[in-house]
Amino acid sequence: LRVNARFQDITGYDAAEFDHLDFAAITHPDDLDADLVRVKDLLAGRLATYSMDKRYVRKDGALVWITLTVSLVRDDDGEPLFFISVIADITDRKAAEAAARDNAAAVRELLDAASDRVVVADTSGRILAVNAAAADGIGQPSQALVGKSFAEVFPGKVGENRLAQL
Repeated sequence: LRVNARFQDITGYDAAEFDHLDFAAITHPDDLDADLVRVKDLLAGRLATYSMDKRYVRKDGALVWITLTVSLVRDDDGEPLFFISVIADITDRKAAEAAARDNAAAVRELLDAASDRVVVADTSGRILAVNAAAADGIGQPSQALVGKSFAEVFPGKVGENRLAQL
């Protein structure tokens, strides 16, 4: 029914073009089904509102990540009138998250390539990462060690001494 200038900037379409488009036309195909399920839940009264991260396909073909929050406005008889959607561009955040995941994967690969035992911990002794050599030496998978304290992994004075050395 109406779009603001910011939404036009995000999608690359002008207000007149939206007279011939609906949200499905600009939603990335991989994200459409999840959005449609939530719309049906709104219409059926199972949800009052919903939020999700999804992708739009801009007019120029580029993808833009957005956070979408949708509410349904009903008339006095409870019949649906229209949706109100609030959209925020989160493309930069998604790119930063992907870069962080890539960096974390690269660090894990470097740690696992080291033949020395490596345990990364914070100042309180909480284990943040363990390479394969350390996990093998400790006798537990690295996933089971992450998040534990030195005291939990190294019994008695051993844990205290290792933490003190750090």
